[in-house]
Amino acid sequence: MGYVEDLRADLGQRPLILSGAVVIIGNPKGKILLQERRELRRRWGLPGGLMELGELPEETAKREVSEETGLEVMGLKLLGVYSQRELSKAENGDLWQNITMCYYTSDFSGEFALNENEKESIQFKWFALDEIPENFVEYYKQMIEDYKKVVANV
Repeated sequence: MGYVEDLRADLGQRPLILSGAVVIIGNPKGKILLQERRELRRRWGLPGGLMELGELPEETAKREVSEETGLEVMGLKLLGVYSQRELSKAENGDLWQNITMCYYTSDFSGEFALNENEKESIQFKWFALDEIPENFVEYYKQMIEDYKKVVANV
């Protein structure tokens, strides 16, 4: 079991503050990689996930992208730290408040591979910044808006 699973075994569904990391991966055509996520009711989101105990945020970002997409990301730049007052609720009733470090990069290698053990991802697809799907996770929208400002200044 991982850190969060161990906490849940001890604390049940009590609200937790959980830290994680996501990565906005850009390609040479100006598109970003999105992941259709099974656990988010088939909504599109950014690759990433929760930190494990003893892990640094950048390590979390790299590990999660690798586990979920098969890609290795390098040259990560911190876009920002994001949170919200509202609690998130999992399908099983677990409650938590997010603190998410969002990184961005266009430096990656590898081939897409769905991790059959994790079963988090349904598919991956490149999207233009003005074509983000409607069923995109609300929590990530500000990250995309901030990313647009960064790439506009490059």
